[in-house]
Amino acid sequence: MALIEFKDLPDATTPLTADNLNNNFIECFNIIESGSNENGNYIKYSDGTMICYGVRSNTLANNNTQIGAMWYTDSVNLGSFPVEFAEEPIINLYNIGAFTILEHLNLTSENIGNIYMGNGTKREASLQKTMFIAIGKWQ
Repeated sequence: MALIEFKDLPDATTPLTADNLNNNFIECFNIIESGSNENGNYIKYSDGTMICYGVRSNTLANNNTQIGAMWYTDSVNLGSFPVEFAEEPIINLYNIGAFTILEHLNLTSENIGNIYMGNGTKREASLQKTMFIAIGKWQ
C-alpha cells in the first residue's frame, strides 16, 4: 500500500508527528489498500467499495463501417482492470481524440470490455486514449 510520507517540522514542539499523520491518514479516509500496475490504479475502502481508474491507448483502424450518418471502427478491447471486482462494477468511459465512444460491450468483474468508436466523418487510423473510472465492490 502506498503511503503519503509526512515529515516532521524542524520544531520539536510540533503537536502532530509524521508517524501520527502517516498512521492516521489512511484510517481517516477508511482506505484499506491502494496501488497500481500495468492495468491502472485502484483504491480499496473498508466498507468494501473499490475504485479503479486509468487510461488505455489504442491505435484504431479506419472507421470503415457506415450506419446512417455515422462511421464506426471495429471493436476495441480495453483489457483488464488493475484488480478484479467482486461483481460487475459501474463504469464511466471518456475518450480523448477524434472518435466518440458509441457502444460498450462485454463488461465483467475482471475486464473493462470492448468499445466501438465512431464519428460523423470517415477517418484514417489514429491513436486514441480512453480513460476509465469503475466503482464496485472488492469483497
